[in-house]
Amino acid sequence: LRWRRDQKQRHAVEVAALLADAGFDAAEIDRVGALIRREGLGTDPEAQLVEDAACLVFIETQLADMAPRFERDHLIEVIRKTARKMSAEALAAVPSIPLDEPARALLAEATSPNPT
Repeated sequence: LRWRRDQKQRHAVEVAALLADAGFDAAEIDRVGALIRREGLGTDPEAQLVEDAACLVFIETQLADMAPRFERDHLIEVIRKTARKMSAEALAAVPSIPLDEPARALLAEATSPNPT
């Protein structure tokens, strides 16, 4: 969690420099930084949108590659934690993501209302 927090902060600093060089004002730069750091999750719809995008990208581009490298129970827990951070709208978009059958099975198990 610390690594992830530090990455968000580093990305916010790097983007702030780029935005300043491009002529954006301090208020705009601060807002983008807050979104990158996902400040206000649960109360800020734009921060939730950024979190949803990150979670959907994870599911589409990284989940299938992780499956052979981690124990199934660990992957199920990762998916559950990811799903808890997502809005209902983002969760509704998950079935439209093209995934192989093993990744789809992991998602189904992790998001089942009656976990086994």
